[in-house]
Parts: sequence; structure tokens; C-alpha cells
Amino acid sequence: MALLPVLTVWLAITGYVIARLPIMPILTNDSASYTNLSAHRPPAYGWLLHVFQVLGGADLAGLPLLQTLLIAFGLLAFALQVAKLLGTLPAAVVVVLVWGHMGTFEATRYAMSEGLFLPALLSGLAYAIAFARHGSLSSLVGTSICFGVAVLTRTAGIVLFLVPVLLVLLDSRLDLAAMARRLLLTAGVAAALLLAGMAGNRAVHDHFEIGSFSGVSLLGKALLVLRPAPDLDPVLVTVAPFAVQARDAVAAAPGFAGSLRAQAQAYEELRWQVFFPAAQAAWPDIATDGRQANLLGRRIAPALIAADPLGYLKLAGRDWASLVLYPHLWPVAWNAADSPHPFFAHCPAEIMRCWAFFRLDIPRYYGVAMLVTSLGGLVATVVLVLGFARWTLRRSLAPAERVMVAMALVVQASLVATALFEAGLWRYTIAVHAMNAALTVWLATLVVRAVSRRKPVAPGDGAAATASDGRLT
Repeated sequence: MALLPVLTVWLAITGYVIARLPIMPILTNDSASYTNLSAHRPPAYGWLLHVFQVLGGADLAGLPLLQTLLIAFGLLAFALQVAKLLGTLPAAVVVVLVWGHMGTFEATRYAMSEGLFLPALLSGLAYAIAFARHGSLSSLVGTSICFGVAVLTRTAGIVLFLVPVLLVLLDSRLDLAAMARRLLLTAGVAAALLLAGMAGNRAVHDHFEIGSFSGVSLLGKALLVLRPAPDLDPVLVTVAPFAVQARDAVAAAPGFAGSLRAQAQAYEELRWQVFFPAAQAAWPDIATDGRQANLLGRRIAPALIAADPLGYLKLAGRDWASLVLYPHLWPVAWNAADSPHPFFAHCPAEIMRCWAFFRLDIPRYYGVAMLVTSLGGLVATVVLVLGFARWTLRRSLAPAERVMVAMALVVQASLVATALFEAGLWRYTIAVHAMNAALTVWLATLVVRAVSRRKPVAPGDGAAATASDGRLT
């Protein structure tokens, strides 16, 4: 197979990105928590930073180049496997689309966990495709290792483990015993990596856990559904009137996209500007660091959500829509004006504090690439779920469709899981964007084949051809 188009596109974009890199990474409020190996952060990115510093980058100079190279080679491995699965032109388009996500751009320049999470994700997807094509145990192990590193970088990556599981379950070459062995192998590799991460955290902080901020994330949704009540804790009594204002401020947005952005900012305001100051005043020994703040969120959020489950599900549904529609990219002409409510009156003067409230002023290419990929992936998911359901249930899919079904299901699982805990922000879609890129080009290939009146290959034919050498045991 002539891979020149893929390599040419990859080299051109990678060279362009490297030529525009800064020497020093951009630091955020979260960067120090990684360099300090904070207890509430998964440890892998912090380990990478420490190794980088030991090898001569004490001030993190050159980190953007390292992260760019990691992303670029992970993407190259992914694109080459897509080329073998779908063809060189779709693979070249995948390269373009993956680089078109704002999170990919930021992952090269910022001292944030995406700089390791994205390469681990892309490498894992490459191994997953290789496993779907050949069924080799080494590819399955590689998939589990890469996704394990991804989880040790961002706990939201736990959903990625569904990819190898689904590929095993859908593989018609495997009998029940072979399926069980491969599932045990996947689980064993994943467990070993996660236990290593937990042991590393215990060595530093004496807590046998990976580290997570999910409690604080969930707290934002819980506070936005908080209603005044006579039996509330005094801290929540303080927060309740602000929650009422926040809901009114979200409702006051003149358009759908603006209301989604207002909702994301409302989480930020209620958590950081109202709840935690009140909690730190009331319980100075509890809300003192990231881990304690996370535990506090885990303790308080479930009860508030249980008091208004429908309100919480409505917020989660709207955040799912944000993760798909990217309201931060919409122009004002698309009913995307900001909420004028006084609750957000400080935002024009404090743009950095209201980073979730405003639209992104970015080159049009990024917005188009992100929206096309997201909507293309959604349409491809519908096509796979409805059009290939019979072959999926019969386990008679060709390798390409097997991979696409697995990716489509994991994309939706990831979106739902994110929406249940987090705000609907573009930076949380970096994993689903890569999978949606493959789904989008697969769908485009399917459409081109139909339009050109080529005889489509039945899903079962590819699977039968793959298994023609005998069942895998």
C-alpha cells in the first residue's frame, strides 16, 4: 500500500506545528498540581514532568516540543492503521481532523495532562485497529497498556477500556474460551497498571488511590440544582440564593448556545466563588487542599442531586449537547449571544475568570473541523447502530465495521460519562474527537462508495475472509 499521502500530510502538519512552538510551556492554575504530584491528580503526567526535569529540563524548557513529538508519533501510528483499514485518503483526512481540535493544539503548548493523554489514546487506538485486523495478543496487550497510561493521566479515560473489550466480544474468530482468555488478559494488564499508579500515589501521599477531581466536578452540577430548604447545612444556606440567581442567569441567555455556555460558567461561579470560600470559613480543616475538596464534593453532591434528580439529568443532557455541538465556537449570528443577567456582570472585566462563559476567538478552520467531526461521528454512530445492528448481534462484522462499532459505542459512553460529571467544555472532547475523526471518514467512504455505485462489501464478508485461516484460540 502506498502510504505517501498519509506521510506527506503528517510531515507537513507536524513541521508546521513544530515551527510555531514556544520554547517554554504555558502554565495554568492546574500545572503546579502536576509538577507537585498532588494527591487529587492521576500520577502519570506528573511522572513525565519529573523525568523530563531530571533529564535536563528543570525549567520545563522544551516541553512543548516533547509533547508535540509524542502526539505526532501517536497520530502517525493511528493514521497508518486507519490507512490499512480504510485506505490512504481517509487516513490523511484523519490526520488533518485530529490536528484540527483546539485541545490538540493546546496539548502541544500547555503544561497540562492532555500532553500525555492524547499520545496514549492515539497509540492505544492504533493497537486496537491492529488487533481487529489480525487478532494478535501483542496488539491487545499494547491497547491495554496505552489505555492504562491514559487512565493514569486522566481518570475520564477509564471508558477507553471498553474498546478492547468490545473488539474481543465482537470478534467472530474467537470461541468462548478464547474470548475469556483475552478478556482476562486485558483486565490483568489494566489492573496491573492501575495498581502501579495507586501504589505510586501511596508512596507520595499515603493514599492507595489513583487521584481524581470528579467530586469537585460533580459538585458544580449539584449546586446548580440546589433549592433553599429549612434543613440545609449552614454552608449550603449561604449558597442557595446564589444557585437561584445562577439558574435565572442561565435561563436569561437569549439563545441556546449562550445558555449552554452560561451553564458551564455557573458551575465555576458556584463552586469557586461561593461554595468553597464558605466551606473554608466553616470547616477550615476539611477544605484545605485538592484531595480534601474532592472528598467534600463527593460527600455533598449525591444528596443534592438526589433531591432533584430530574433537574440534574436536564443539566447532564444539556452538557451532552455542549460536548457534541461546541457552543463556544458558534458565531453570535447563530443565536449564541451571552447571557445579560447581572450574575455574570463581572465577566467583561474578568475574562480569564469567566473562561467558560465566552465564545472562543479562534481561526475558523478549528471550529469547522471540530463541528464537522463531531456531527459526522454522531451520524456515523446512528448509521452503525441502526444499519449494522443485525451483523453486530451476529458477530459477523468485517474488521473495519468492528472497529467503528466499538469506537461509536465508546464515544457515546465517554460523552455520557463526561456529561454526568463535568461541564460541556471542548477540552473534554479530545478523546472522542480522535475516534469521531475515524468514524467521520469511514462514513464518508461509505457514502462515496454508494454514490459511485460500487458494490458494497457486506459486513459479514470481511469477517469471514479474516477468519478463513481458522478460528483464533
